[in-house]
Amino acid sequence: MRVYPAAPSRGSLWILGMTLVILAMVAGSWALGLWWLALVFLPFALFSILLAIWFPGMTYELGDRVLAARCGPFQFTVPYRDIVEVARHDLVLNPISCVRGPGYALFWVPYADQGVVMMCATRAVRDILLISTSGRKYGFTPDDMDGFLEELGRRLEEP
Repeated sequence: MRVYPAAPSRGSLWILGMTLVILAMVAGSWALGLWWLALVFLPFALFSILLAIWFPGMTYELGDRVLAARCGPFQFTVPYRDIVEVARHDLVLNPISCVRGPGYALFWVPYADQGVVMMCATRAVRDILLISTSGRKYGFTPDDMDGFLEELGRRLEEP
């Protein structure tokens, strides 16, 4: 198995900043005696702290039979036998995009030019490695894009 880390990103800093804002809202709500409002904001703060921890550890693993993308507890796999196309793209965002932000894109993200792409990436639009299967498209951003493509090509050629 060969592991490739995702390209570096400042997304965790954005998430951490957002977390601090949410925590300030929790503290302010509590100080004003609006404890119920503080309890509403608290789960968002905890989730954003987890995201800030998980994103820097995003990896892509080239195993014997599958490519696995991991981000924290989330993982999905792409069997090599299902891959029909691999290409680098600059994607066009759909304004309705859901789980993306500065420095990251995760899960199903709609794009104007490619439709819905299952993303596990540290960028949302620029220089995305798009891997297509007969039923789905996946977007990745390995730090060593050329090395990753070379190794993936070898694995796709193997019987």
